[in-house]
Amino acid sequence: MLLVLKLFFLGVRQISKPIANRAKDAAHSSGLMKAVAVGLGRGMYRLQTQVTRLSEGKPPLLRVAQLEEEEAVAKGAETLSEMIIYSVAGATVAYEYNLTLKDKKKKEVTERDVELARREANRLNEERQWAEFTELRTRITLMEQQLWTLRKAQAQEPAQAGGSGWRRWFR
Repeated sequence: MLLVLKLFFLGVRQISKPIANRAKDAAHSSGLMKAVAVGLGRGMYRLQTQVTRLSEGKPPLLRVAQLEEEEAVAKGAETLSEMIIYSVAGATVAYEYNLTLKDKKKKEVTERDVELARREANRLNEERQWAEFTELRTRITLMEQQLWTLRKAQAQEPAQAGGSGWRRWFR
């Protein structure tokens, strides 16, 4: 099952590339997608320019010159296609992680249930052993009382018979 799921997600990732290419083509031809791509391209250009200046130790610009529309569309379409590919890849990784986490929790619950059952069996066994131990102690106490009574009777018998105790064995 896990192998099939991994192959499915690999297929989804592979399908995301042609979808991203279609989005890139649509950004060049469709009016709405072109507007989104221009905005995205110009925004990415501003961000890239400011980050480059900051990494070089220069102060950020108050205003960055706008990118031409064709360049902005190309940059925006490229960014849009990369966002689609990375979003699909991130979503599949997140789903796989959640699935693994769910399986791990299920395994932990199963192991916990097995441990609780083992402990319960041990507890019941211990209770049974204590009951047997208590019964054996009671029986030993009763036997000691009977033995004491028997010895007491034997000690009184020779004295009452007036003879030695060995004769009664041969009667």
